Amino acid sequence: MKFIDYDHNFCEGKINGMPEYFNSITSLVFVGVGLYGLSQQYTAFDKPIQKILKTNSFIINLIYSIFVVIGYGSAGYHWTGQMGWALLDETPMIVCLFIGISYLYQTYNLLQKRESCFIYSNACHICIVSLMFFFIVVNTMENYRKLFPYFFTGSVLSFYLLLRYTMYSFDKKKLQFITHIGNKNVYIIICGGVIWYFTELMCNYSHNKLLLIGHPLWHLLICYGFYNIIQVIYFINCYTQVNMILNRYDIILSYNNFFMLEMAPSTSLLNQIA
Repeated sequence: MKFIDYDHNFCEGKINGMPEYFNSITSLVFVGVGLYGLSQQYTAFDKPIQKILKTNSFIINLIYSIFVVIGYGSAGYHWTGQMGWALLDETPMIVCLFIGISYLYQTYNLLQKRESCFIYSNACHICIVSLMFFFIVVNTMENYRKLFPYFFTGSVLSFYLLLRYTMYSFDKKKLQFITHIGNKNVYIIICGGVIWYFTELMCNYSHNKLLLIGHPLWHLLICYGFYNIIQVIYFINCYTQVNMILNRYDIILSYNNFFMLEMAPSTSLLNQIA
């Protein structure tokens, strides 16, 4: 297998040929979202809270750095259809998702206020990492290349189930807007995935130009949805640690810093929580 070996194209390539202009351009949204996530600074807090935020933000910054790689990898893949660019698109997607699952698992344990058995906890993380590398290796094999969407969907479903348990554990009466944001953005991603699947499927039978909107729309929806879901997990993790370690609630007052295009709750609600 060589970097420049041809892999396959998508609906736009079937209709208009290569390069896939719309898919390539909208792939760069991942770069923008990644840089936006990296640029967020939470300096409005005093030093004890800043320390907790910075500890958590290492993983979050790693995820957003991978978003940037996904963006230019995906753009290169849609522009050329080459195997090397395909793997530079898909491998970071796998790594990003499994890092998210591991961070989500840690957040869930934090919410349960339990000290997991050292062996059990590390065994779970080893399993997560092992599955990640197994997925990466299998995805490089030519006879399994077209199964990537199905393997990835299965991994996303695992992430979703753990996310549901985590949000359910966090679903405090005065903080329901956080779980609302999480659920809403899950539905946005599902909607994008369904649009992607059916437009790519229909493209095998029809070359209607309307089908060109499916893949670019998927890029936009998954970027928006995953950004806010990552921020939901980050918020829950930070809020829980501030509450447990410092017995303080003023992290909630920085709500507007955490989410993209989401309306903040009323000032009266924030004052009640604080």
